[in-house]
Amino acid sequence: MRLHLFGVVFGIAAGFLVAALVAVSIWGVQLLAGSGEDPFGAIIIGAIVGAFAAGYAGGRTSLAMVFNGAVSGVLFTGSITLLSVLDGSPAPAATRALFIVVGLVLGGLGGWVAHRRAAP
Repeated sequence: MRLHLFGVVFGIAAGFLVAALVAVSIWGVQLLAGSGEDPFGAIIIGAIVGAFAAGYAGGRTSLAMVFNGAVSGVLFTGSITLLSVLDGSPAPAATRALFIVVGLVLGGLGGWVAHRRAAP
């Protein structure tokens, strides 16, 4: 398997963009409904959708679809985890590791979906 650096970086950037758009959209709906004081749920959903989008974009722009998608998903969730640790997150190490594993699985799934072929 060959790592396509452009695909991985593009996947991470697309993941952050999708995560931000999803989180802001969900939080806006929560604010309109009158229950948007805490955006934590919207951020979590945005991060999960963003991990899939990172894998999809990373897999779509490369030949090693699942591998590059999984790497994009891991680096996307790993960078979110690093930023939260630097910000002083009280989350235990097991939760952080589980979040990174979820990014690996969703990124690989996104890469697989990106190159899924229709049966002839």
